[in-house]
Amino acid sequence: MNGTKWVGAFLAVTTVLCAAVYYWDKSTADSPTKWEPPAVTRSSVSVSAPASAQAGTAPSVPSASGSNKIERDDARHLVIYSHPGITAPGQEAVAQVKLGGTTYELHPNQIGGFDRLNIEPKAKIPIRVTYANGNPGDPISIEVEDGGQLDNKKIAKVQSLDAAKQLAFTFSASEQSGIFRVVLRNGSDVKEISFWAGQQPVYTAVQ
Repeated sequence: MNGTKWVGAFLAVTTVLCAAVYYWDKSTADSPTKWEPPAVTRSSVSVSAPASAQAGTAPSVPSASGSNKIERDDARHLVIYSHPGITAPGQEAVAQVKLGGTTYELHPNQIGGFDRLNIEPKAKIPIRVTYANGNPGDPISIEVEDGGQLDNKKIAKVQSLDAAKQLAFTFSASEQSGIFRVVLRNGSDVKEISFWAGQQPVYTAVQ
């Protein structure tokens, strides 16, 4: 009788174990495969520079109407550039500068600066400036920078435009070499006439 019980118990345990193994294998087979993220690979992207940059030249930009005019006076003055098609901001102005027996007509660039002229130290320079869209009687402030003086023996004065919308004055450079600037202010409008006295510095390119 005891033997029969042990056999029955053994068969019951074996049946439970077989059932557990069966359901374990089935659940494993039916379960979804675990998702693995795809491998990330790095790729390099090359950006080509414009052909002008690869060739070492600046890219082209739209040019103003007309062509630049370049004049050279090797005996006395720097290279003078005129820029047709470029309108200077503010008041339209023309400067006439007399050096020796020659009068030079200068037009301002896009920031109100006139082309720089070369002079001798202690030179006395008659200057006439015309404001085409000014009004007779407009007060113009004239200021000397970097040395020198005006014809009133001072470095500043206020002068009104005459009936022709012009003003005339004389600038005297000092005995020093270097840059001299005369600034004219008509309200918020600023114009600058500049000179270089003496020999110009020589610039050496650094490789």
